[in-house]
Amino acid sequence: MAARILAGAGALLLSVVVGPAAALALAALTTAPVLFLGGGAAAALLVWLSAWRLLTRGLAPRRRRAGGVLSVLVVSAVFATLLVPLGDPARLPPLPPGAGALATGDGGSIAYGVLPAGSGAPRAAPVVALHGGPGVPDTAGLLAALAPLTADGHDVWSYDQRGTGRSSRLDDPGGYTTELAVADLEALRRRTGAPRMILVGHSYGAYLAAAYHDAHPDRVERLVLSSPGALSTGGTGGDPLARLDPAARQEVQRLLVSPRALLVYGLVQVDPASAHALTGDAEVDARQDRVHAATAPALHCPGHAPQGLHGNGFFANQVPQSLRRPALPPLERSADDARVPALVLKGRCDYLDWASAVEHLDAFPDSRLVYLPDAGHDSYRERPEAVVGAVRAFLGGGDMPGVLADPRTAPADYQRR
Repeated sequence: MAARILAGAGALLLSVVVGPAAALALAALTTAPVLFLGGGAAAALLVWLSAWRLLTRGLAPRRRRAGGVLSVLVVSAVFATLLVPLGDPARLPPLPPGAGALATGDGGSIAYGVLPAGSGAPRAAPVVALHGGPGVPDTAGLLAALAPLTADGHDVWSYDQRGTGRSSRLDDPGGYTTELAVADLEALRRRTGAPRMILVGHSYGAYLAAAYHDAHPDRVERLVLSSPGALSTGGTGGDPLARLDPAARQEVQRLLVSPRALLVYGLVQVDPASAHALTGDAEVDARQDRVHAATAPALHCPGHAPQGLHGNGFFANQVPQSLRRPALPPLERSADDARVPALVLKGRCDYLDWASAVEHLDAFPDSRLVYLPDAGHDSYRERPEAVVGAVRAFLGGGDMPGVLADPRTAPADYQRR
């Protein structure tokens, strides 16, 4: 009897595994949820009923039928959990100062904020800040941190990259590519009315700044690369979960492993359009907000209050990192193109490895690195005065405290907590 019970439990587990696996396989053929989910449910039930017939051989027909009906209900109930929306509250990011919207050529829109240059200062190239992620907007936070630069004659711009924040989402999430991001940034440059920009790219935004410079080297005056992600991985990499205490890590994992969330992550690997057809943007963007909030302590040094950001874009974040992502365009430039001056900012508690910063130093020979001993990944939030001081000195040609003589070797206290 015990052996039969164990075999039944194993068969039930197998059917629960086979069902979602079949759904993923069918999602590669059709984006209609009724078809790939229905096919997955049918596969799960077929496996279980086949096992049930073998397990109950010799039992009375009435007991076999009653048990069969009950088991079908159990399998169906387990599979039905995939249909229950995640149910997280959705919140937009705060409206930034100088808020506006820029229409794109494909019918979308880019939400931005701008701080005008102060009166009396000589006009200088605009500063355009690029948020990280991909898919983690912080337009208001970047403008607040960089606001002092307006006193030096710079208009300061930032914007929610497409698929995040108050900007529009794509009907086809497979369209979140580097090419789209570069085209949107060029559209914003035209909106500024300036022939050249100073780009401040944070995390993934540093990769985007490098990619934009690769496409339009004559339109970039200087680069500031804050906590840059590796060029070779499209600005991603590192393991923020490794920086969390066990309780916080468990909370992140809980948010990621619910049945519906796991199915959506799996569908993104197979065909993002299928995942989008199942959930839409609002549901998974709200879950992405909760994941970011739970991960936020990993972005800071101890003693700094973590703050989650709203308006995260799930598909804008996941598609560029998925197994089916488009190949990254090679960032190839001539020696003349690579001479744009660049400043790399790296905090002691940044979860990204030191090699990611070195990649940017190698890509831009006229570069230097400022080390911030009391800052983590989001240094512009933790140490805005130090970040602005370094940027001001870099733009004005002054001395920059914290410049490392050997920037390709991590300081001894790097990532020590």
